[in-house]
Amino acid sequence: MEKALLSGRLLPARAALKGCTRLVAGSEYCQNRLPDLKTLAALRRHAPVTLATSILTDEGLAAVSALIAAAFRRGLMDEVIVNDWGLLEPLKKLRGLALSAGRLLCVELSATEPGWTEKFLREYGITAAETDDKKMAARLKALGLKVSWHAPHAFKAVTTYCPFERHFKAKCGFACEGRVLQLKNPHLKAPLLLTEKVYLTPGGSARPPAGVWRVVRREGF
Repeated sequence: MEKALLSGRLLPARAALKGCTRLVAGSEYCQNRLPDLKTLAALRRHAPVTLATSILTDEGLAAVSALIAAAFRRGLMDEVIVNDWGLLEPLKKLRGLALSAGRLLCVELSATEPGWTEKFLREYGITAAETDDKKMAARLKALGLKVSWHAPHAFKAVTTYCPFERHFKAKCGFACEGRVLQLKNPHLKAPLLLTEKVYLTPGGSARPPAGVWRVVRREGF
């Protein structure tokens, strides 16, 4: 089983690299948390690199497409996690780049007709999928996709509003860097964790189901 570390936009601590066979840079939830080419090169010296990408604005789509093309041609990454439908078309031009459907994209794909979905996956060369939900994992495996499991916390909700800097702007000051907030409310059965622009259920995906090919853990969790 492949063991991956989700490191965000910065280099992880050296101790966190122990036992990792892959590094996942970037974010599925915020387009601003992208590493630069220098960081990707440093990551690649430790292990193969996957870039995680989020839902994108028009400006973000252009920036992410350019970053991926430059990094792939330099051999700095070999896989991209995609959550924005619009990113798939430019990535078709990069032959040999592996694609995995991100957790947001998987929710949408799981709601479409299976025959159409299987054709769509073949057309764009998507061979894997990210999830932290066991029922979703079973649906993804039924589509013939390899399942990449994110642990130990499960995705609950995402927002385009930055709760740390309180704006919708495309650029930010990375006020969320290294911060994880615990949110409590009398209407919630259990606390939620807030990091970046995503709300997570603590411990919701600690145990992966059988048959997953990769487990991804976020640095610092």
